Amino acid sequence: MVLLITVLLNQSANAESRTLVVHNNTDATITVIAKSPYTGRTDDRGYYRKETIPPNTRRSLFHFLDFGRNVVIFDAQMVRPPTRKLEKTFIAERGGKKIKEVEVFPKDFGRSVMFDARDGNDTHGSINKRIPTWSWQKVGTGDCSGHDVASSNGFTPEKGKAVRGRTAVCWDGKNYKNKNSRAWCTYKNIESNRCSGGDNRGVMYKAVFNQ
Repeated sequence: MVLLITVLLNQSANAESRTLVVHNNTDATITVIAKSPYTGRTDDRGYYRKETIPPNTRRSLFHFLDFGRNVVIFDAQMVRPPTRKLEKTFIAERGGKKIKEVEVFPKDFGRSVMFDARDGNDTHGSINKRIPTWSWQKVGTGDCSGHDVASSNGFTPEKGKAVRGRTAVCWDGKNYKNKNSRAWCTYKNIESNRCSGGDNRGVMYKAVFNQ
C-alpha cells in the first residue's frame, strides 16, 4: 500500500512538472509547438507536440513537456502579415512539482495589437485598417486577493497588459502601499466590479476596448 501511494504521488508530481500553462493575452490564435528533442525540427514531420490556444484564453497543456530541456515555439500563424515567432526554454525535472506558466502579449511578436486574418489569403486584416485596441480606464481605488497574473514597475499600468476581463491595481509607495515603498502595478484576471475586499488598497483600472 505504501509503495502504491508513493508511485501515485511520483506520477502526480511528474505530471505537474510536464504541464505548461499558457496565458494567451492577444486577440489572435497562438500555436504552441515543442521542438523535437531528437531533430530540433518544428515542421509537420519534425515537431514533437503542437497545440493551439484561442485568443484571450488560459489553457493548461498536460504532459506537453518532456523531461529535461524543452524548446517551445509560440507562433501566431493566422495573423497576416506574418509576425515574428517567440521561443522559450523550459526545464522539466522528474519529481518536480512546479507547473511551468508563460504569458504571451502582442509585443512578444513585434506588434502592439494583432488579430487572426479573416481567411488564409487576407494580407491586410491585421495591419492596413484601423485596428481596435485595449487600454486602461481608471475606476477608483480598491484591491482583491488572488487572481494575479503579472506585474510591472511604476504607478501607471502598462498598455500592453490590457486585455479582456483584466484589472490593474497600482501603488505609488506613498499614498498607496503594498508590501514596500516602491511604485508598482499588479494585473489580475478578474473584472474590476468583482475585485474587492483586498487589504492593500490602490488605484484600480479596468481594461476597455477602443473601437
